[in-house]
Amino acid sequence: MGCFAHTLNLIVQSALVLENDLIDKVKCIVSHFRESTVAYNAFKNYQINNGIKEPKKLIQDVQTRWNSTSYMFNRFVEMETSIRGTLGLLDNAPDTLRPEDWIILQDIIKILKPFEEATKAISGQKYMTASLVIVIVQGLYKVCNSLLKINLSPRALIVAKKLLANMDARDGFKNCEKSMTLSKCTFLDPRFKHLPFMNVNQIKNEIIENIAQIIRGKEQPSM
Repeated sequence: MGCFAHTLNLIVQSALVLENDLIDKVKCIVSHFRESTVAYNAFKNYQINNGIKEPKKLIQDVQTRWNSTSYMFNRFVEMETSIRGTLGLLDNAPDTLRPEDWIILQDIIKILKPFEEATKAISGQKYMTASLVIVIVQGLYKVCNSLLKINLSPRALIVAKKLLANMDARDGFKNCEKSMTLSKCTFLDPRFKHLPFMNVNQIKNEIIENIAQIIRGKEQPSM
């Protein structure tokens, strides 16, 4: 059984490749503010002068972690006014984004949010996560299909469709309900035991038989 969090990472990274040019533009601006003392101080002062008591830094992504790109986008859009205002004051500043690029960023954030939440949930270390897999997969399919029906920009819509295609392309992801191990974990979790999924009657019967075997084993007289 492969690592579910790793599979999620590959699914999202493959879709984000479609917007590599936009990602590179954002990274270029973020890098400029993080590496140039002049740019950083101007960015900080712009925030203070506009009533922000605790100025924030921009976040740079990490290539091997897709959710770091999501965090970078979130902070970037959050600080749009300060970024655009500061870039206009700097000499030799990188090109700012076009108006349509900002719209696409906002849409991509909407698309990535369910995958970010799924990654956080499945990466928990203080609770069992196997029972979450089927629930998360069902939820991601549902939310992605819902996203196709809202008013996304055309480029963002392509990303959403690519995410769905990537999920379908991975048998272990799409057909996770066929895993008896994951199905038993889900059924035995009190939160999800009434969740409809494949072969539920077979799962019940197998669990009953497993328990019966344990009981029979304990009833055997010791030699």
